[in-house]
Amino acid sequence: MISFRPGLNALLARLGRSAPDLASRAEITEVEPGGVQTVPPAICLPGMMERMRSTEFAEPPQVLKHFAGGFDAPQPPTLSLRLKDVDLADGVLYAAGAARHMRPRSHRRPWYGSLPDLGRGTMYETWVGNSYFGNWLAEDCLTAILAERMADSPIVTTRPQPQGHMIDYQARLGMTPRHVTEGHFDELTLLEDHSAHAALQARAAEQRRRLIDGVDASPHPGVFILRGTSGSLRALADERQIAERLAHARGLTIVDVRQDDAATIIAVCAGARVAVGVEGSHLAHALVSMPPGAGLLTIHPPDRVTGGLKLMTDRRFQHYGILIGTGTAEHFAVEEDELLATFDIMAEAA
Repeated sequence: MISFRPGLNALLARLGRSAPDLASRAEITEVEPGGVQTVPPAICLPGMMERMRSTEFAEPPQVLKHFAGGFDAPQPPTLSLRLKDVDLADGVLYAAGAARHMRPRSHRRPWYGSLPDLGRGTMYETWVGNSYFGNWLAEDCLTAILAERMADSPIVTTRPQPQGHMIDYQARLGMTPRHVTEGHFDELTLLEDHSAHAALQARAAEQRRRLIDGVDASPHPGVFILRGTSGSLRALADERQIAERLAHARGLTIVDVRQDDAATIIAVCAGARVAVGVEGSHLAHALVSMPPGAGLLTIHPPDRVTGGLKLMTDRRFQHYGILIGTGTAEHFAVEEDELLATFDIMAEAA
């Protein structure tokens, strides 16, 4: 079939009439109940938050509130959104005058010819998970476990075929989605799963169980996960030298996500009491493999502080620590004494 929905959507956007989200056109069913989560405080040295100059993904007051913790946060239920007559084109879903972007677009066309018939499908993915590896591993993969249990139609994803670490993670988690780039669904189910309720926490435990199956998860001091210059720039001066000093002083193992395979990283992280590294998606390797009670110590430049990983550790009952350096994201530094002191607090809590 030919779909003019992408072109119509683009025209409406130019006229200032952006299409509503697909949720406004869906038959919505609650599949897991919500709840309340008590947000714990982040672990840091006195005065650390005063170094923060700017934040990413949320305004400073929101980030500071979440770092301070000590409040109850309502958690929405997990929902199933069922839609009929849905087109998928260039990472965007269209139905009944509504739309939702599932991944960054690659190109633009006003219409699509001969969209393949995809029948029925269930999607577990999100735009943010398709944009950042850490969100895919720590969040979308949890929703995939739910889809595996409840889907009454084939599980599909708009992601390209997995590469690198994703291949091993999908295999360990038993994920076998059908990868689709465009097409027409007679019926499509989307899962809204942005919460930290008890059922999601149980799925996080199941994810870890699958990942560390057959791995020696005996406790050990911890791991330093090198970031280097991968992803959005956060260049920690002398990163490897800092990691080596921490390894010597506190017995940490060093892994490099640019060189080590997923099996190696999982094996090291499975029993780590504390994982350390520059804030970023690569730290998700640790938090999905570490047990509850372990700690994640994140190092930030002062002009790019974000609390995204704290949301993930909170729902896994893990401690979250933060050290803010000096400089800028292009080149920042940390004091070794401050890093060791923060690590020791984390280790004591773990």
